[in-house]
Amino acid sequence: MLDSFGLGEDGRVAGLLATRALAAVGRVEEAEREVARLGRPRPADRLDTRLLWRLTRAEVAGSGQRRAEAFRQLSAGLADLRRYRSQLGCLDLQTGAAVHGRDLAKAGLSAAIATGSPARVYRWSERARAQALLLPPVRPPEDPDAVADIEELRQVRHILRRTELAGRPAQSLRSRSDALQRRIRERSWYAAGSRSTSALSSFRSIRTELADAAMLIYLQDGPTLHALVVVGGSARLARLGRYAVAQEAALRLRADLDAQAGRALAHRLAQAMAEATRRDAAALAAAILEPLLPMVGDRDLVVVPTGVLVTVPWSILPGCAGRPVTVAPSGTTWRAARSRLRALDLAGGAVSALLVAGPGNERGEPEVRAIAQLRPNASVLVGRAATTAATLATLDRVAIAHLAAHGHHVSDNALFSALELTDGPLMGYDLQRIGATPAIVVLSSCDLGLSDVRPGDETLGLVTALLSTGPVR
Repeated sequence: MLDSFGLGEDGRVAGLLATRALAAVGRVEEAEREVARLGRPRPADRLDTRLLWRLTRAEVAGSGQRRAEAFRQLSAGLADLRRYRSQLGCLDLQTGAAVHGRDLAKAGLSAAIATGSPARVYRWSERARAQALLLPPVRPPEDPDAVADIEELRQVRHILRRTELAGRPAQSLRSRSDALQRRIRERSWYAAGSRSTSALSSFRSIRTELADAAMLIYLQDGPTLHALVVVGGSARLARLGRYAVAQEAALRLRADLDAQAGRALAHRLAQAMAEATRRDAAALAAAILEPLLPMVGDRDLVVVPTGVLVTVPWSILPGCAGRPVTVAPSGTTWRAARSRLRALDLAGGAVSALLVAGPGNERGEPEVRAIAQLRPNASVLVGRAATTAATLATLDRVAIAHLAAHGHHVSDNALFSALELTDGPLMGYDLQRIGATPAIVVLSSCDLGLSDVRPGDETLGLVTALLSTGPVR
């Protein structure tokens, strides 16, 4: 019927949805006939339609007990999505595009968990998370208008902050800031990608790289939280319980810490908040860590979180105190970072460094000066020298950077998250314009460890902008 109104693609989408319903209720033969009748998607069909066709074929195959074919269709769908992402030259779009493959990834991961095979679970975990960070870095094309907009926004936000601190009206500045952010963001959407992707690290290579450490890969399967524990050359899948329990505990702990950050509290209130923090940290550890400790012993931990667990302050959990913990978006990105660090170790004492202290931070300059005593050849930017231009000009030529400055995470537009420097904020959009980032960056700043968490465990924030830029050559 929709075809008669010139809505052929919408008709095919309706047919695919009907086929999924048939497969879900066990009417496999009818579903098989319907998916054959519908045929393949047209070349001009939307990405969503093409991925829905893959998902439908996988569900029909699964209903017919053809598990291998179901996995092939799901894998092919996610490969289609990776190719689509590779055409995008904007980190905002690359991370947001995961929403199109959410059902494919969920179905594949759930089916892999059902098999109980650690190797298969690992492969699907890697396919389903943080794919944007596996795309080669794309430097936006030189555009004088874009550069001018970013520089104007920097100055507007700098003046806006001083105006707000002085208690003066600032509505016109806020309006101008909002308009500039919209223009910068929308212009970035038109940048072209590299049309290539990086390969995933194999399960064997991850086990080899871990050596004596243990990796905890957290996985959400519907309402249930699982962990794939990789330790001592072997792996085991553990069921932890309801994801909602861990989520609530993580949010409570974060609220406890936010309430205490930068505030002078009355003694009794401070005691109450400290007790709440200990209680909520214990509850979170009981939900996500304690059941796994018998398997990992006292080994160093590499954690690959999912969902809200990206924001967990692991160092304060019972069981992590005094234990080295590394948090990574995926096994593949962790292994790539390890390779960069090995190359850095080869440089020995010749490793170059950048040390920056932003304004209005009484601890920043003493902190940077103390580190400079350990690295006498470092580039040191303090006071009026700590500008965005000087920082960006040096950042892509050093192996280590330590940035001590006020930081702000912008939750509704995360690439505008920023470090406050002498001439205004250094934003995520600034970092996308440099050629490379150091192998090690220390953000001695409030809030900038935060990220927006998107489907597929894609994160977007200042840290993502750093991670997505290529290493210093």
